Amino acid sequence: MDLIASLLRENAPELTSGLESAGLSTDEAERLLPEAADATLTRVRSSGSFDVRSLLDGSGGISSFMAGLDVGGLAARLGIEESKVASALQVFVPQLLGLLQSKGGDDVLSLLGGPPAGGLVSGVRKLASKLFQN
Repeated sequence: MDLIASLLRENAPELTSGLESAGLSTDEAERLLPEAADATLTRVRSSGSFDVRSLLDGSGGISSFMAGLDVGGLAARLGIEESKVASALQVFVPQLLGLLQSKGGDDVLSLLGGPPAGGLVSGVRKLASKLFQN
């Protein structure tokens, strides 16, 4: 969690900007950021084996990765149009995975410690609320 918290804290402005460039308002981007991070990291951890290069090299691996995300559920939970969430995730997922790859090379799964941690979403949400307090 420390690595993820650090990455989100250090890169919040560019991550939020990426979400905004995909059509989200600032408020929507700030609400989606922790949820998108949790969904992405949970998907990585649940994959069993994971090759970050296949997602970042433009070969289309991102499509199969995105198919494993519950975009509709995420959109409904946050009250954001599903098409906007899908577009934002197309930008966000490679951004986040690129940041993780820069920290740990291609073995992102071991960098994250294997199977999903139950408290990840709670920790990410707490961090995001601190980052975006007005």
